[in-house]
Amino acid sequence: SDAWLSNPVLPDDILKEAVPGNIRKAEHFISVLRRLVQYLRGRLQVEYVETEGPVSFVASISSQAGIDQKMLKFCYDRLHSLLLTLEITDTDEFLHIQTVCDFATLVGTYTHGFSIIIEPYDERMPNIPDPVLQ
Repeated sequence: SDAWLSNPVLPDDILKEAVPGNIRKAEHFISVLRRLVQYLRGRLQVEYVETEGPVSFVASISSQAGIDQKMLKFCYDRLHSLLLTLEITDTDEFLHIQTVCDFATLVGTYTHGFSIIIEPYDERMPNIPDPVLQ
């Protein structure tokens, strides 16, 4: 659908930049996505609420997963391009990875104006782990 294929809110100059060479090949991009998802899984294993700014969050991704800010910035574009190349029309299966790519693109693009919050559980049921990243 058109809503699914629309990009996160990005400045025009970002939309005109070229995708970094280290994620142009599909297999390299998939490898980056795997490392990113693994990193996010690890970050969700917390016992207390954590709040972090985008700059330190991106620095953490870079040092722990080897993914720099420019790669994050182009996750949306690269996934969109890959799905178009593969001629995938039923995108419902890919909504979760699209959400991860949208998040990565926003974190990689903007350095201020928001915080990343990681909650280990729903306050209504504190004994049941249900991590949330927002």
